[in-house]
Parts: sequence; structure tokens; C-alpha cells
Amino acid sequence: CDDPAVSLIQISPPSTTRTHPKVLCLVLTQSNNHATRMKAVVETWGRKCDVLIGASNVTDPQLHTYNIASSTLSGYWGIWDKLMHTLQMIVNNKIPQQKKPLDFDWILKADDDTFVIMENLHAFLVNVSQSSSSSSSEPRIYGRTMAWPRLGRFQDMEGWFPQGSENYNFGQRFYAKLGTEETLRFSHGGPGYIMNRKYVEALVQAYFTSGGSDGGDVDAVKGEVAEDIANAVTMLYHGIRPRSTFDLDSGRERMHPESPQTMYANPIWLEKMHHGIKGSLKGPGEQCCSPNSISYHYVADFQMRLLDYQLYHCPRDKR
Repeated sequence: CDDPAVSLIQISPPSTTRTHPKVLCLVLTQSNNHATRMKAVVETWGRKCDVLIGASNVTDPQLHTYNIASSTLSGYWGIWDKLMHTLQMIVNNKIPQQKKPLDFDWILKADDDTFVIMENLHAFLVNVSQSSSSSSSEPRIYGRTMAWPRLGRFQDMEGWFPQGSENYNFGQRFYAKLGTEETLRFSHGGPGYIMNRKYVEALVQAYFTSGGSDGGDVDAVKGEVAEDIANAVTMLYHGIRPRSTFDLDSGRERMHPESPQTMYANPIWLEKMHHGIKGSLKGPGEQCCSPNSISYHYVADFQMRLLDYQLYHCPRDKR
């Protein structure tokens, strides 16, 4: 229980003014992680989701996983296509064994090694809905905002807009509209990001619906590309930019791409991904993370259970 990194985290109490928005937790996983990572998610933070869906290659009702067929490779480079096919099935109520339409206001996309403090996510979403009447009527995505790369770099990066590929025509329209000098802002996929229903619907439409000037192309990135960056590139073309979960009160981030202990030690690589984002990095120790932190990444299954114990069962003066 004596863990200085975990001792920084505060658990938000339930709202006394209204119920929290309904959150569908979408966890990207695969069968070789079912007995370890996915089982730990189900037994810890996943229990607090309004709906829990594991996008996998094998269906296991006990673990809330479903076999999602997509058109590209399995593993990391197939995540983007797998995510989009899952979102399409959710929007169209085609998830197997779901007997009624899925009821949600937001979708939290997470990996199977992401740990989420659902009480703090609920508090954040309540605050968003109370502070903005348009939080549900316009497409929104929230997460840890990263800055990389400059848009022009995509012309040289393998897999994005090469001539002769399915992305080439979209790339031509993308640069004609946006140019090359802007630095991309994207919501880091590791600690997860939160999309409202309008955003999900707009993303699915962009990915699966023809919208190019010739009537045959799709205005979205396809193929074996990084999922979180592809999400941002696609929606930037449609005029939708990510919003940050940065905690203005503490001046620290809420969503973290490493475990609590690694964040506490201030991983050096993070600085390279925050160019031009003022105030996002404060330093090691207590400056690493907001007390209202929402999520952490690279959390192994045994660490999930330990973190769950530390947060919810240790005496508060021992955390």
C-alpha cells in the first residue's frame, strides 16, 4: 500500500446532481491475451462500464469478447481497420449476441493493457456536459493530446499516401485542403480516448462511405497505419480536432501513456511528443500526474489487480 505514485491518485465521488453519461468501453484485444489481460480488465475496472465490449478474434461471452472480422492483418498493424469495423457494428447494432440496441453516450477506446479509473472518467464527462450544452450535439473526442508529426511528413512515411495505394487520392485531397506545415494533434491511443456518439457516427461515415470528388473514393485513411494517428488524420480532414483531458486546476495530465510508477519517474521520451503543447509536462514525482487521473497504459494483468487493490482497498493514509 505504500506506493508514492498511487498515493497521488484521488477517486472522484459519485455526482450528487445527476447520473453520469453512459460509457461503452471498447477494449482492443486478441485471444492470446484473454486469460491474462482481458480477464484482468473484466475483474477490475471493466466491471464499472455501462457496456463492455472486447474487440477480438475469438468470441468469449464470459470475457465480453467478440470475433470482429476486418480486412487487414492481425496484430498492431490491423488495429485501425479492426477498430473501425467494431465501431461500425456498434453504430449499426450488429455486435453478436447483443439482443437490443446498445445504449451509450460515449465510447472509451482502450487497449487490453490500459487501466481506467472509471469514477474519474465519469466525473470528467459530467463536467464536460455541464460546461457545454453542445457536448453531445457536435462530434467530440477527448484524450491525451500529442503533437507529431508535421503534416508534410506523411508524404515520406511508408503506408500513408503512396502513389498507387488506396490512400493516394485521399492524400491529394488532404494536402489540397490542409497544406503541409501544421503539426498534427492526436489523442494517444495507449491510455485511451473518449468519443461521443456524434464523433463515432462521423468517423464511421468517413471510413465506410464514398465521399470523394469522383464519387468513388473514401475521405479517410485506410490500411496498416497507426490507429490513433489515423483517427486524427481522418477527422482533421473533416474539420474535427481532438480535445484535451488536461487538468487545468492541477496543471497536469489526466491520461498517461505509461504506468503510474513509470510516469512518476518522468519518462524522457514523452518530451519529444509534446512539442508546442504548453504546460503538458511538469516533471518527475508529484508533478507527473493529475490527482484526477483517468487512465494509465502498459499496465500488465497482475499490475491491474495490484492497482485495483491499492486504489480501492488500501487505507487512504497508506496510499
